[in-house]
Amino acid sequence: YLNEKTVTMPADTIPPKTYALIGGTTAMSNFKVYGKTIAIKSFPALLNDGMLLRLYDPQGNLVGFANYTKEWYNDSTRNGGGYSLECIDYSNLAEGKNNWRASIASEGGTPCAPNSVMASNPDTTPPKLYYIEIPDSKKIHLFFSEPMDSLAATLQENYRTELNIYNITIGELYTRVTFELAETLEPEKIYEISISGLTDFAGNTLPDTVIRVGLPQLARKGDIVINEVLFNPYVGGTDFVELFNRSSKCFDLSHISIANRNETDLTLKDVNPTSPLPKLFFPNEFAVITVNPNQVTQFYYCQNPSSFIKVDKLPAFNNDKGYVVLINSENEVIDELRYTEKMHNRLLNDVKGVSLERVNPNMPTNQSSTWQSAAQAAGFATPTYQNSQYTDLTESNSKFTLTPEIFSPDGDGRDDYLLINYQLPEPGYVANIRIFNANGIEIYRLANNLTLGTSGQLRWDGTDTQNRRVNSGIYIVYIEYFNLSGEVKREKKTCVVGYR
Repeated sequence: YLNEKTVTMPADTIPPKTYALIGGTTAMSNFKVYGKTIAIKSFPALLNDGMLLRLYDPQGNLVGFANYTKEWYNDSTRNGGGYSLECIDYSNLAEGKNNWRASIASEGGTPCAPNSVMASNPDTTPPKLYYIEIPDSKKIHLFFSEPMDSLAATLQENYRTELNIYNITIGELYTRVTFELAETLEPEKIYEISISGLTDFAGNTLPDTVIRVGLPQLARKGDIVINEVLFNPYVGGTDFVELFNRSSKCFDLSHISIANRNETDLTLKDVNPTSPLPKLFFPNEFAVITVNPNQVTQFYYCQNPSSFIKVDKLPAFNNDKGYVVLINSENEVIDELRYTEKMHNRLLNDVKGVSLERVNPNMPTNQSSTWQSAAQAAGFATPTYQNSQYTDLTESNSKFTLTPEIFSPDGDGRDDYLLINYQLPEPGYVANIRIFNANGIEIYRLANNLTLGTSGQLRWDGTDTQNRRVNSGIYIVYIEYFNLSGEVKREKKTCVVGYR
């Protein structure tokens, strides 16, 4: 088989330890000078970018295979054409890319002769679990980095789990192991599987590992939120978007796409999957989507590198303004952020390389107080872990609460803002909020006849009416709010501005 095209070999014999060339009739007539040839009419072309080749015996047993790509050349000067791909070590036929390279023969190949790159090249690399796929509620696929020993891979004793697995099979190329379950996976339940005793063809052992699986659900609005965005990276850096699963569900990120919008008609554009392969996204996990994780880690501390997802393409996010849109497989919007560079801390002279962080996943996405510049103390971005500006939403019997009560608007990224949270019994309230210093002088008006929702948050950045930073000291937040029925309420809160 060449991909899915069947080629039936004519009756012929290849003596032991000898070579034979297989190809189209015209090509084989030209190659007869090198040795034995087997000509096949209408032989399919071997594709330049890659192809799966499989050889079967008359009983249908797989004898050999090669799933080559351009990367198998392992030589950028020879992968453009004119050179054959040669196997390095015939006894290591299953390792793939690591056991093949471009011919170094002067003719560009060695038909019917020992390969020019022939050498001892045993497989000493332990296999890895590549990714997990849950195609339905009663089946689990494990994909490995290289062909696995079929006996060990299908032995139930090598898997410890509460799941009721009634059958284990291995795929034709020995890289996929499938569990068939007697009972369906329950939604919103996470299962663990302990794996041990698995080896590849060469006997290299897969390190003992524990994996988690769950039944992927369709992500709805608010299940996953945009948690951090870097849209103006350093020179040599790259954009990233961090997602947070705030639900109790499991999702497959390959079924979720990220996009931006056309500024003119707001239609979606640059729609790309958030993962090129199946990727389970569990509750309370972070996922950082970027085209090059190395261009992120060179500038920022990354606590959980496994949370990176490398994609071929990310939407173009302009440095001044734009949209970040998450959509599910039914083209429903899961979360959407309209960002501008003006959302950054006004005290920052330069916002290049500074991410915007979500203060709390439960706050409205497009409320300005939801976003703050990442803290300087954290390196101006926190990909793969909790945001430096994360704030717990304080619950209180008071309709308005202040967080934190002591803040320092000095631009260091730590407690730079006073957050005024409110929880009102009904909609329709209008608020006036003024800031007074300890002498009773009004220094800033935060809200003037501002219509409030039933809950939300406002933010004071520690500046006065002339956009100057206020001095250290005690300040009074005077809140007056009323509804259309004429009911007027007032609250006084105190906060402290203290510089370090």
